[in-house]
Amino acid sequence: MEYILHEIIEYTNLIILVIAFVIILIGIINSVAALFRDMKKTPGIYIGESLDLALRYLMVSEVLHTFTSETLEAIINLGLLLLVRIAIVIFNQKEMDHEKAHIEGLVDLIEDKKPTKDITV
Repeated sequence: MEYILHEIIEYTNLIILVIAFVIILIGIINSVAALFRDMKKTPGIYIGESLDLALRYLMVSEVLHTFTSETLEAIINLGLLLLVRIAIVIFNQKEMDHEKAHIEGLVDLIEDKKPTKDITV
């Protein structure tokens, strides 16, 4: 029974990794498309959003992986990796919020409106 559970978790982790990889690829494709076409978001926003979502999937994978870890050292290492990924997601989200505010401010300037947000860098 334990072997079956271990195998299910391993295959689930593999599926999650493939999903994360596909999400990143879609973000890259949208980012490149944004360079050549007039799209709603900038290339950086597409990349940032896809990395953010993919990292969240990878965090789920790490949590599942703790169920199959047999040593305390492996669980501690997975926990540290999870903390690093959480920090990356938080900083990535702040950077995307800053870029979105910057873009909104530039759009307001182009349309001769008073900027709704501070666009200083």
